[in-house]
Amino acid sequence: MILGIALSALAAVDPDAAVAADRRKQPMQFELLREGPAEACGSSCGVWVSAIGVITVDTPDAFERFAKLPGIDATIVPDPTDNPLERLKLAVDPERARITAWSLADALAAGDPPVIVRDHEVEHGFFYLDPCNLHPGEAEIVADRIAAELARARERNATSGETPAARRARRYARLLRWPD
Repeated sequence: MILGIALSALAAVDPDAAVAADRRKQPMQFELLREGPAEACGSSCGVWVSAIGVITVDTPDAFERFAKLPGIDATIVPDPTDNPLERLKLAVDPERARITAWSLADALAAGDPPVIVRDHEVEHGFFYLDPCNLHPGEAEIVADRIAAELARARERNATSGETPAARRARRYARLLRWPD
């Protein structure tokens, strides 16, 4: 009985899912790659832009958006639980971006519309965007919100003075006030 249920579930899986996951058949995506490890090449590590996927009418806009995000390294990573999706890892260089990863995550969550990120490792200078609940057109909204928050940070021209520990304490205090 259990085997029958499992086989039925497997039959219901879209056979094209594996093909859809192949990045070469998706619209072109860009990421900044670094030669490394940094301990081996230091400041002379090479940096280049990788472009993988099919060129579409949106490719020039996608590249322009990618190139205009100083201090942000975007990398597509597989889901760590082996689900058939990929996540976008955004690493934030606070000197170049003029904002820390944790301040960017907080600004995205507080904005309109709110963008909630996977920020459980944000003190390491990065967070993840998970596409599994996005509807058509929402990826562009998320990209626009990130670009807007980065533009605001560049206008302020000063990185946030809040440490990850202070952020955790502030968030914990807010939880203790719930419902407020």
